[in-house]
Amino acid sequence: MTQSSTSDPWSRLRVDETSGVPIWMQIKTQLEYLIATGGVPEGTQIPSVRQLSSRLGVAIDTVRQAYDDLTRAHLVTTRRGRGTFTRLPDSSSTGDFSHRRLWIEADRAAVAYLTGGVNPGARAKAMANRLHMLDHGMRVAFVGVEVSVERYAGQVSDVLPARTPVTPLAIEQVRADPSTLWGFSHVVALVFHSTELEERAPGHCRVLPLMSGLAPRVLDEISQLPQGPVALVARASTSPLYLDLVRARRDDLTLIEVADDSVESLTELDLVAVLHTSATRREVQRHADKRGLPMIELAHRPQDRSLQDVAGTLRSDTESLLELQRTITAALPSAATTSRS
Repeated sequence: MTQSSTSDPWSRLRVDETSGVPIWMQIKTQLEYLIATGGVPEGTQIPSVRQLSSRLGVAIDTVRQAYDDLTRAHLVTTRRGRGTFTRLPDSSSTGDFSHRRLWIEADRAAVAYLTGGVNPGARAKAMANRLHMLDHGMRVAFVGVEVSVERYAGQVSDVLPARTPVTPLAIEQVRADPSTLWGFSHVVALVFHSTELEERAPGHCRVLPLMSGLAPRVLDEISQLPQGPVALVARASTSPLYLDLVRARRDDLTLIEVADDSVESLTELDLVAVLHTSATRREVQRHADKRGLPMIELAHRPQDRSLQDVAGTLRSDTESLLELQRTITAALPSAATTSRS
């Protein structure tokens, strides 16, 4: 016999088209929770696909997708000519329903969290990061150009508690295979690489930008250069950055930009020195050495404040992980008691 609710439970259903969570999943999750937690008695007739789509202002196919998923989960059953009714699955055919209820509650909590703010993408990333940390712990990588990545990884590690290991990864390797980042909870990178890594990193991975500047030794060497034409060899993406840095130190120098794929032109230019990045060092040495030109590598070092900011974030996330683990451990005995009752 069909039972009816004393109120209209379906009036509680809501959808948020700006949340980033698929509409059909929002509907399915809310209905799951109503059914699994006794919000409606077993055997309650649910609105037809057309009725609910009209009530929520969504497409019929969207509601149908949610209903199909509920049917596969054995939470509703359709009776020909009569409609669709709620049900609870038999433990013999679908396993322990108490565990299914846990998953339903987790789904509902996730949807509530993801739809609770104006930036669902950032909230989803934060949740994914914390869950990944619980499963795999804190794992940190520094991504940069191959010639300097070891040095930067060591500098980040030095300011972390107990010199937490930081894995060096060449950005060329990450570009070839983004799955290289999968095992890491955090990736530190110089600011001009961070946007690219945000696009390549998996959803659970937190990218922390690091500001840097020319090392004091390099600035001293630039200050002592004689006036005259100076070549600056860098990749196209970073050349404007280095030009600004050098001009801020020596606006009297005649700087000539040389692309990293045109280094052979150094032999044809009348120069007093060559400035080059770490990434272009090998190519520059091959050509500039032939003329005995002074060469200055534009070596960077992390800005102290930025390095401390990154270290502070990593320390905070480590403490957050430990607190999550303590909370879960403390809750385990009561959870075990609840599942037995």
